[in-house]
Amino acid sequence: MAISGSWLTAFVIATAPVYWNRWSEKTHCQVGLVVEPLYILAIYVPIFSLLFATMCAVYAKILSEAWRQAEKLYTPTRWKSVQVKRSENYNHTRTKNTRWETA
Repeated sequence: MAISGSWLTAFVIATAPVYWNRWSEKTHCQVGLVVEPLYILAIYVPIFSLLFATMCAVYAKILSEAWRQAEKLYTPTRWKSVQVKRSENYNHTRTKNTRWETA
């Protein structure tokens, strides 16, 4: 029932300019000339404001999360040092031409 009521309300609000307008044969069919000013103030302005505020809030949340992730990427972490034992069969020696070779 609530879903159908919501759809009915949206339908009535969306189609109101069709049956509640100031159109005549003498005027051009433009939104500012045809649609009632009360409809613009009561419907368009609040809906636009609500959508604009919602978009700003969502983008602010995305931006703060991006900053948090960037901070995690660029802050040094505390790594424990790991000691690696050298194999006795695999010794590295330097040669004259500064290349590493195995003995």
